[in-house]
Amino acid sequence: MVMFFIPTPQGLTFVAPLPVEEKPKKEKNTKKKKEDAKQEKKEKKSDKNHVEKDGPRWLSADESKRWGELFYLYYSIAWISFFAVIVVFKVYEYCGNYGYTAIGLIVCVPCFLIPWLFPGEYDRQLPLSQRYWVKVRSPKIQHLT
Repeated sequence: MVMFFIPTPQGLTFVAPLPVEEKPKKEKNTKKKKEDAKQEKKEKKSDKNHVEKDGPRWLSADESKRWGELFYLYYSIAWISFFAVIVVFKVYEYCGNYGYTAIGLIVCVPCFLIPWLFPGEYDRQLPLSQRYWVKVRSPKIQHLT
């Protein structure tokens, strides 16, 4: 048992430790549980397209949404790099109103043109209105009236 002493103006004061609750002991794995776990591992390995539902996902299970997520992820790297070049080489010092408009269009237009002209394999079968990149929008805002 660990004893705690706190320094006070009168000297050291003893503080009793809080009681510690014991954790329940884990049950030992039985032979059947081990066999079940092995069987599940075999099933997962045999199914190449297995999607684990329990763990976190980086990308969506929906093919259209996954393609959109990957496109915007990679395009984010491109436009951030584009702006980094503008800042490093101080191009902004030579841009007028038309220059800033051109930079904005150069960054904005590919977000619409690339998914429209070069859709993913799954998106080719969908009508334009059903594609993920068309339906991307901000959450609904509830107006208080």
